[in-house]
Amino acid sequence: MLRVLPSLPLTPNGKVDRPALEALAADLLAERGAPEEPADDVERRLADLWSRVLGAPVEDRAANFFALGGTSLLALRMITEVRGALHPGVSTRAFLADPTLRALADQLRGAGDDAVVVGTI
Repeated sequence: MLRVLPSLPLTPNGKVDRPALEALAADLLAERGAPEEPADDVERRLADLWSRVLGAPVEDRAANFFALGGTSLLALRMITEVRGALHPGVSTRAFLADPTLRALADQLRGAGDDAVVVGTI
C-alpha cells in the first residue's frame, strides 16, 4: 500500500521526525492486515527468487517489489532470473506496472500451462 504524504513530519529543529515516520509505517501495516502467503508453487518459486535478489525473505504475495527495497537495477536482475528459471517471455513492462508477486505469478500463469519450466531455481 502506498501513501503519499503532503510533507515529511519534522522535528522542531527541522529534521525528519523518524519516530513519526515509523508510526505511520506501523499504521499502514495495521491497515493492511496479515500477509498473504504464496498461494501455489509458482508464487513460492517467485518468492524464493525475490528473496535471493532482495537479500531478505519475501512472505507476502501482495508485497510490492520496490517497497521491499527493490531498485530498478534489482528489478532488471530479477526479471532476468525469472526469464532464465521460469519463462523467457516475462514482460518487464507488465512487471513495472504492477510489481507484486501475485501479478508476476498471474503473468506466468497466463503464458500457458507449459510456460513454467519445471526444475529448481
